[in-house]
Amino acid sequence: MSYTAVVDHQMINLTPLGKFMMPPPMFEKQVDLLTDEPCRCIYMYGNTLVAIAGNSLFIVDAQSYDSKKPNHITI
Repeated sequence: MSYTAVVDHQMINLTPLGKFMMPPPMFEKQVDLLTDEPCRCIYMYGNTLVAIAGNSLFIVDAQSYDSKKPNHITI
């Protein structure tokens, strides 16, 4: 299943295209990068999402991401 991502300042809105056909600003999941800096760059490969915000690199598995229990890696 592939995802589409829309950047909204420090939030990334994710929608799986094989499951939903929702145009922005609607989304299935919202990833909070937990920073005050805006997202400068985003890259997706399969279900893996990599984002740069400020001086931090965020790695997220889009398919298993749960906004109630953020599990992304910050470097």
